[in-house]
Amino acid sequence: EGCTKPFTFMGQNPGYGQQLASLSLVNITMEGDIDEIRFENLQLRPSKDRIFNLRNQKFHVGTIAFVNCAISNWSGSIWANTAAADNEQIVDTVVMDNSRLTLLTTSGCLWNNTTRRIAPIYNWKFTNTLFHGRNFGTRNAIMTGLSTITGDITVLVEGCTFIDTRGTDCVYFDIDGAAATSTKVTVRNNVVTGSKSGSGTWFKFGKTSSIEASGNTRTKGFEMKAWGVDAPAESDKTYNDILSQFNL
Repeated sequence: EGCTKPFTFMGQNPGYGQQLASLSLVNITMEGDIDEIRFENLQLRPSKDRIFNLRNQKFHVGTIAFVNCAISNWSGSIWANTAAADNEQIVDTVVMDNSRLTLLTTSGCLWNNTTRRIAPIYNWKFTNTLFHGRNFGTRNAIMTGLSTITGDITVLVEGCTFIDTRGTDCVYFDIDGAAATSTKVTVRNNVVTGSKSGSGTWFKFGKTSSIEASGNTRTKGFEMKAWGVDAPAESDKTYNDILSQFNL
């Protein structure tokens, strides 16, 4: 009973002038109770269009974490799943912290959770992470698929930077706790920018119980078609300033 087996893929924290260790990935599947699946200090190189490619497996995972990881020049989904029955696929917490995702093209949402069955991911934590899109397209870009989850959902987006280099009409976060007991969203201290103004949606909400947004900023003159939360304060930094900050 319970989640007992952790799996950790960890590289050495690189020193000055060193690069992250490289890890190639091919369609991860899993079954059973797993305490944690953790990727840390790694340059991830997915060889397919999905990292987790789950087809009717049964599992309960405590935490899936990406910490100080990088993915570049990729078109795919971190998470894609189908389930045969309700509550046969459960993840307590997803963490993306201090990671760097660059030159993304979204052929599918990064976290594309099924809504055909109840397959809950309860807690989402995106912190200090760069999301840099070469072409986010017109789809949901970062997360979707919460509408059938029962129970309590929390979403934290803090200290992240969002850069759309093309000016696409994507939705970054699609959050609808339609079946949830509660859905609490916290959005704070993020930076948003893009090469063009007037397109795209940062947060698209269905049913939620609370939304807290504070300390967010956008670059000088930048607007989105819809923010979904209180519009970030305009800063003196430009789009090119943010690109330079991340050596892009």
